[in-house]
Amino acid sequence: MGSVLGTAAYLAPEQARGEEAGPRADLYSLGVVTYQLLSGRLPYEATSLSELALKQQRESPVALDQLNPRVPRELAQAVATALALDKEARPGDAILFAEALRNGLRGIPPVSAAATTTGPGSRAATRVLPDVPRVERPPTAATRVAPRTPRPETAATRAISPKARPVAVPGDGGRIRTQQRPAAAMPRKRRRALRRFLALVVLAVVFAAAVAVAITLATSTSKQVVHFRTVVAHDTQSAIKQIRGIVNHYTK
Repeated sequence: MGSVLGTAAYLAPEQARGEEAGPRADLYSLGVVTYQLLSGRLPYEATSLSELALKQQRESPVALDQLNPRVPRELAQAVATALALDKEARPGDAILFAEALRNGLRGIPPVSAAATTTGPGSRAATRVLPDVPRVERPPTAATRVAPRTPRPETAATRAISPKARPVAVPGDGGRIRTQQRPAAAMPRKRRRALRRFLALVVLAVVFAAAVAVAITLATSTSKQVVHFRTVVAHDTQSAIKQIRGIVNHYTK
């Protein structure tokens, strides 16, 4: 027969039965220390080792919040997970137990060890759910897509035709020559005709003004000629008015 080394009050139930001790047995001992720290007593009180062993195998300790009202219920539940009789119900490691204690201080209840177990012994956490066939439902008033109504064309949204671009036309000998589109050639011809007309009008006005000046020079005195030349040189608008007056005077 083998022997068990340790203090009986801090031994895990499986360790007291002579089974192999693992990390969860150490968490049980840590839970006993935490329980004693918060309540001032051990989880189990017995008059003999045999009575203590029976309580460790069959009974759960009294809740900490019942012994000490200042201990939050969530914190008492976190300590109770480390003192579970079944080793699989205890936290997986010390990090999870410390996290459960911090959550208990904030009023968050602990998560069961079955929900946090990810090892090969836990199949519930890795079970693949079967695919559920998707049922096509007819569209309702809330999901029906309304047809898009075209908006009337406005000045802001009216498409502007692109400017005419040179079009490549094959010529003789494999050469490519550019040809302008007819729509772009028409406005250019109109602008050229307008420019020619305005040039003719300007020439006619200049010729009439020259004739008027010649008549004025022939019939006016030298003082008037000097005065008229000064006006033309320094005040163009006034000179034009004077020329018009002279033309009107001599064409009556």
